[in-house]
Amino acid sequence: MPEYNALFNRFAEGYEALIPSHLSDDAKRLSYGFFDGLLSVLFEYGEKNGIIAPPESKHCDVLIQFK
Repeated sequence: MPEYNALFNRFAEGYEALIPSHLSDDAKRLSYGFFDGLLSVLFEYGEKNGIIAPPESKHCDVLIQFK
């Protein structure tokens, strides 16, 4: 996953740079949503195709967002 993390960090930094500074918290939340969506698709694909095993427990995204 390091390569996905590095790629996403580049994307998020570029995206956040486009947003005015007074909206930086909103930009970070949107970046989190993009990353969460990307991971969801990757894990769903991996589980569906037997590439990875489903986790024993899944965390609530809302709790993770406000961590």
